[in-house]
Amino acid sequence: MEHRPNFALDQQRLLSERLREGTRLRNFHRNRAYFYQGLNKWLGVLAILFSAILSASFLSTFFAGLEILADVVVRAVASLLAVLSAVISGVQTFYKSPEKAKPHRGAAASYANLVRDIERFLASSPSDAIENVDTFLEQVDQRLSELERGGVSEGRSQPA
Repeated sequence: MEHRPNFALDQQRLLSERLREGTRLRNFHRNRAYFYQGLNKWLGVLAILFSAILSASFLSTFFAGLEILADVVVRAVASLLAVLSAVISGVQTFYKSPEKAKPHRGAAASYANLVRDIERFLASSPSDAIENVDTFLEQVDQRLSELERGGVSEGRSQPA
C-alpha cells in the first residue's frame, strides 16, 4: 500500500495539475530540442550527399567528353542538385538549429526538476507535507511563472 499524505482535495487537485503541466512542458521542450538537433543533422547529411553527387556528376561529365555533356537528363539532374545543395546549405547556416535547441534543453531540464520536486513532495511524510502544502504550492506556481517568463515557451522562443 502506498503511503500518501492526507491533503485536502483542492490541494491534491492543484498538485496533480501542476505535476501534469510540468510533465507536459518538460516533454514538449525535450521534443523540441531533439527536433532541432535532428533537423541540423539531416540538413547537413543532405547537403553533403547532394554535394557529393554533384561532384561525381561533374567529374564524370568532365572525363567522359562531349557525349555526356549533351545528355539533357544528366545536366538537368546536376543543375537541380546544385540548387538543392545551395539551398539546404543556406537553410542550415541561417536557421541555426543548434541555437534553437539549446533553450529548449534548458527549459526541459528546469521542468524536469520541478516535476521531481513535486513527486518528492507527494512522496514525503504526511505530517511534513500537510503543514507545508500551501507554501509548496505557492513555490511551484512561482517557479512555473518564472519558467514561462524565461524566454522559451510552447510554440515560441524569444531571442537571447
